[in-house]
Amino acid sequence: MELAMTDPASRPETDDARHAQNELAESRTEVERLRGALDGLMEDCDAEILYDRAPQVAQAIRNILREHA
Repeated sequence: MELAMTDPASRPETDDARHAQNELAESRTEVERLRGALDGLMEDCDAEILYDRAPQVAQAIRNILREHA
């Protein structure tokens, strides 16, 4: 039993799991950054300007999501 606790392969957190957790944390940070940017855009723009720029905003979001996929 004690050997299993000290064997690195038996630990629940492997390097892959830690890497996945780090990537998830980075993605969440990026989502929060995007959410803040969109909130700022909504506050600074009136509806007509936002509607006119919706395609560019959507493309920028798709580009960011593609980079982090």
